Amino acid sequence: MMLQFDNLPFTAWLESISIVLSLLFALVIKGYLLFILIGFMIYMTGLNDGFAKTLITIGVIIYFVGPFVISQLAQRYGATAPTVESAMNIWNALFNMSESDFIGTLILLGDMLMYVGLLAGAILYFVPSSNELKTRGQSLIVRSLMMFPVMSFFYITTLI
Repeated sequence: MMLQFDNLPFTAWLESISIVLSLLFALVIKGYLLFILIGFMIYMTGLNDGFAKTLITIGVIIYFVGPFVISQLAQRYGATAPTVESAMNIWNALFNMSESDFIGTLILLGDMLMYVGLLAGAILYFVPSSNELKTRGQSLIVRSLMMFPVMSFFYITTLI
């Protein structure tokens, strides 16, 4: 049994490519925040510094290089270049939440993690048990305080 692909209309191929490129464009213009904030959250907890730095780097690269790559792919395959409106429609269909709700959820999670890190670091630092716990508490406090300017930036951008 042979499948015949000759009967497929060429416009269906272009529409599918346009949808995929719109999805990628939505992830580029909105999804970079996910990489950056999760990277900072992982770095703040001290679980895996290398992975956290990799996530932050991927987020920054996606932010700067992503739109150019998407437009070049659209040009190469002859599809229509994705617009912000088509990307937002795909984003709303995929996540079923607006951009402000998505950023607000990420900020809420980052704040909770930052405050828990501050509290746990203060408990470890001020409870005199061992020198190792004191240095771990000091590290948690410093990393949580490093997260504060990042969270402040995201608070200010949501107000603008």
